[in-house]
Amino acid sequence: MRLNRVQVGAVVVALVPLAVYVLTLQNGFTPGELQGGDPITHQYAQALFRFANAPGYPIFSMLGALWFRLSAMLTPFFNPVERLSFYSTLYAIPSLILTYSLLLKAQLSGKPAGTQPSVFAVCVSALATLFFAFTYFFWYYSVSSENYSSGVLNTLAIILLAIHWQERRDEGTLLWLCFACGLSLAHLLTTALAVPAVIIFVVAQQPKYLRQPVLIAKIVAVTALPLLSYAFVYWRAAEHPEWRGQGAWPDTLTWFLKFLTVPQGQAEMTLSWDGIPWILLQKLTADLTPVVLVLGIAGLFLLPRARAGLMLGVLAVYVPEVYLNRYGNWYQTTFAVYPLLLIGCVLLAERVRRWTAVRLPPRIVAGTLVGAFALLAASRIAVNYAATNLRDRPTATGLNPGWVLLADKPKTGAVIAGTFEENLALDYLAQVWGAQPPVATIGLKQVNAALGGPLYASRAVLPLVAPQLPPDTHLSSQGTALVALRVAPETMVPSSASVIGKPIVPGLQLAAYETRRTATGWRVTLYWQATQSIARDMAVSVRLVKAGAEVAQADAAHPVGGYYPFTHWQAGEVVRDDYVLTGASDADTVRVILYHTQGGGFVNDVVVEVAKR
Repeated sequence: MRLNRVQVGAVVVALVPLAVYVLTLQNGFTPGELQGGDPITHQYAQALFRFANAPGYPIFSMLGALWFRLSAMLTPFFNPVERLSFYSTLYAIPSLILTYSLLLKAQLSGKPAGTQPSVFAVCVSALATLFFAFTYFFWYYSVSSENYSSGVLNTLAIILLAIHWQERRDEGTLLWLCFACGLSLAHLLTTALAVPAVIIFVVAQQPKYLRQPVLIAKIVAVTALPLLSYAFVYWRAAEHPEWRGQGAWPDTLTWFLKFLTVPQGQAEMTLSWDGIPWILLQKLTADLTPVVLVLGIAGLFLLPRARAGLMLGVLAVYVPEVYLNRYGNWYQTTFAVYPLLLIGCVLLAERVRRWTAVRLPPRIVAGTLVGAFALLAASRIAVNYAATNLRDRPTATGLNPGWVLLADKPKTGAVIAGTFEENLALDYLAQVWGAQPPVATIGLKQVNAALGGPLYASRAVLPLVAPQLPPDTHLSSQGTALVALRVAPETMVPSSASVIGKPIVPGLQLAAYETRRTATGWRVTLYWQATQSIARDMAVSVRLVKAGAEVAQADAAHPVGGYYPFTHWQAGEVVRDDYVLTGASDADTVRVILYHTQGGGFVNDVVVEVAKR
């Protein structure tokens, strides 16, 4: 099937941004991003089928949960962070298609029905849409987890439905327009800023609607219909009180009503006047360019009166809201109206083309104008690429602490006490990523209560955990990052270890050992066994030897990271003890030294050498 020029333009404005968005899609978190904020909240909401931050964004969250489950088929190609970030892209691409349609429709205003857009109109509309696609805010929130691109889609749907109603004046289109307005109340609330202008637009042209009670009842019903989605927020909060956040409420309804007021958003707003917000204007100008910002507003006056009133009315409501919200996420509202300014730009371009056609060669004029739009679009890519490319960022290390702990292979269903950063990473990996083995995190105050089941503490948090443990707790290394905490001692050596059963000192033998190559050197795992009570404590030094010379060394005041002295062990207990040594990839021997301090120096109690395997 051969595509016409309008369809070709639509394909371009959909596929070019789609390709760029996929290449720049967020696939990891910085530590700060993992610690809080709306994006990480949205990801948890969609993965766990829960509500997001206030007021819950029920429709966005429910559809996101559906997408997350359907997108599991993309797992070989996209990790969970990418799949959830791509949910924003799913709204961005239709937004661009609607922007393209809106720009074409604006250039056909006042022309006979059935008039086809010119090649020039298609070109400038497509290029203006690409300009919008690569503005910083729209691009950034199309490749990360946020609901702003969906808010843009909602706004554009409202405006296009309003124009479509003007052309047809039918009840069906009017009710769809009201439904789209109602969606804004169950979605991104700032989208509702377009509604007052739409109401004036409709009533000014059809005041008789106000005298039709049946129609008014229908309008109220379809507008309120999306609000039923808030039942999802109430339902999930009743089932999971732990999701409600900090605070105490006597019942779910009390919490629910408070939650809907969005107190954190109100705290960011102000009614004070402290001069012209130059920083805000600088950001807008930098994103849109001065040319688009100024000419866009001027060009809107070229629209027929009713449509110009609609567009300028929407902008007029947004301006004070942006100022009042200048201390919050004001940008979540601004780029929803970028397409309106682009309408003004394409209308001016069309007017210039017609004015100059009688004086200059039409092809040269059209080519120059198309080239100007192409340069504007290209400038957004060049300026914003580095800041909006969220793929493979060197700073996206937020999940690394969790991967390090999971690399030690804790038991399935185990609980882990880690640092704040480690617990955040583990929670995400367990609850959203579905990383194996499945584990849960606990705080330091919960450690003693968890003794008796599979329980681990990270080495980073062990200095805080060890002093609070009961005296009869048994410790054993689980790898380079985790320490197992047990109420009963381990008595078996794993089958993977090289068994040697070498006596070391009275009551202690080196039962077995393992060596493993790492990215930076070697990991040496020792399996000590107490054959009877051990009389004194000793420090441990593990060294790699090459041709008789020691080339790498790791020391500990006691086994298990320095926190499990020999004198605490029971007869028959096997204690795993891990050491990481960097470099010396070609060493041939492992030397193990037990020593103690004496007179300000060190005295070796025993030196054992085993072949590195």
